[in-house]
Amino acid sequence: MILSYLNEFVVLAQVCKYHEASELLYISTSSLSKHIRAMENEFGKPLFKRTSRLVELTRFGSDFLPYAMKMVELQREYTDKLLARPEENENVITIGVSFKVTVYNLMTLMPTLKKSNPNHRIQIIEQEARQLTEMLKKDEADMVITEFYEGIDVGNSGEIQAERFLADRLIVVVPANHRLAGRDCVAIEELKDDPYIHLGNMLNGNTLNFNSEVLRAPTIMVSHCAQAINFVEEGFGISILPKTAAMSFKTDAVVFVDLDVSPQISIFLLYKKENSGRSAIRAVLEYLRIRSASISEKENPPGEGPSKS
Repeated sequence: MILSYLNEFVVLAQVCKYHEASELLYISTSSLSKHIRAMENEFGKPLFKRTSRLVELTRFGSDFLPYAMKMVELQREYTDKLLARPEENENVITIGVSFKVTVYNLMTLMPTLKKSNPNHRIQIIEQEARQLTEMLKKDEADMVITEFYEGIDVGNSGEIQAERFLADRLIVVVPANHRLAGRDCVAIEELKDDPYIHLGNMLNGNTLNFNSEVLRAPTIMVSHCAQAINFVEEGFGISILPKTAAMSFKTDAVVFVDLDVSPQISIFLLYKKENSGRSAIRAVLEYLRIRSASISEKENPPGEGPSKS
C-alpha cells in the first residue's frame, strides 16, 4: 500500500468532504478519489459511503481508521527522527518553492544539482513567497524559486540576488461543459460575466491589473493552482492560472483555453549574496546561463542577425 494514500484516507475521514480534503492535501479531487478507490480495491471492501457532497466511513473504514492514523504518525515520527539528524542535515540542499510555481521545470534542474553535489540530498519545501524569502534570510533554504511580490528586497546591491528562472503565460481554466470549452483561444473580455476564482495576488502587479480591469471581483480567493482547479471542477466559476503550474493538476473535468493576449509571467531564482559561492547555487546559475544561451541561439541562429527594415 502506498503510504501517502493512508494520509489522504485519514484527512478525508476527518473532514468528510472530497473537495475540502483535496484542498488540504494540495491534490485534485479526482486524484484523491482514484487513490481511495485503489485502497478499496486492495482491501476488497469500501471505506466510505458516498453521497452527493459528503462521505461517511463504512464500518470497515471506521475499524481501519485508528490503524491508519497510527501508521501515518509512525511515518512522521521516523521521518522527523531519521531525516533530521544533524550530521545528515549538513548534506542537504534545501530549495524553497512557491505554491504557485512548484512544478516549474524542477525536473530539468535535478540532474544538474545531483551531478554537482552527488553526496547531498535535495529537500523541496513549498511555502508562500513572503515566507520563502524569510526562510532564505534565516538560512533555512539555500535558494528559492518564486514570483516577485511588492516589498521584496532584491538587486545587485541587496542582500538577496535574483536571476530569471523562466517565463510562462496565462491560460483560462473552465469546466468541461462551459460555453468556451471548445475554443482554442478567448479574449479576457469574454469572461467578464463568469464567477471568478482568483489565485492569490497572481504572480505580479501587472497580472493582477490585467485581471481586475475586466473580470468580476473574485468570488473565491485561493493560494494554490490545485485549489483553483478543484473549485472550477465543482462548478464555482472559471480561473486564470499560469499554464505550466496548472498542468500538473489538470483533470478531465476542466479544459484549458489560451488567452489571445497574456502578460508574461516571470519566475525568479533567489539566493543570498553571501552564499553565491556555494556549489549548489553555482551549479544552478551555470545551468541557467547555459539554458539562456541555448534559447538565444535557437531564436538567433549563427549567421542570422536581426532583420533590418
